[in-house]
Amino acid sequence: MGTDVRQGAIRDISSEYASAQLYVISSLYESQGLATAEALARGLPAVGFADCPGTNTLIHPGCDGVLVSSDEDRARSLAAASEPLMCDASARLGLVPANESSVTRPIVNLFDTWIEMLGAVVEKSRVARPPQNLSALGGKGFGAMVGGGTPR
Repeated sequence: MGTDVRQGAIRDISSEYASAQLYVISSLYESQGLATAEALARGLPAVGFADCPGTNTLIHPGCDGVLVSSDEDRARSLAAASEPLMCDASARLGLVPANESSVTRPIVNLFDTWIEMLGAVVEKSRVARPPQNLSALGGKGFGAMVGGGTPR
């Protein structure tokens, strides 16, 4: 396995995933882990940190990847976990999801999470809106309610 590292914007991400053999993410935080979900959905085994939110909910150790315990030297820990997979094709293939349901699981979970989050945002925006009828404020006006000052 070669060590072809890409940096910057990539125009044709599909061909990059198709030619890749392993996905390694070094992030400390991934809110939703979209790139990790894409890699797993394309059947790539993934390596990331066990203490990285987002990544640690998508990678299932022994099934589709490896979650690395972080220590004082995070880079060394990530390299040590990645090297066996880089050097041994059978080890990588042992982590490739065997069926479509295991490949799409991260994406389905991701969509469920987004739907819940967006629903909560919509609900909060309904609660936080000021009343349309200013008489509901007891005749004081909106400025008095918010700032405590005299209505203008």
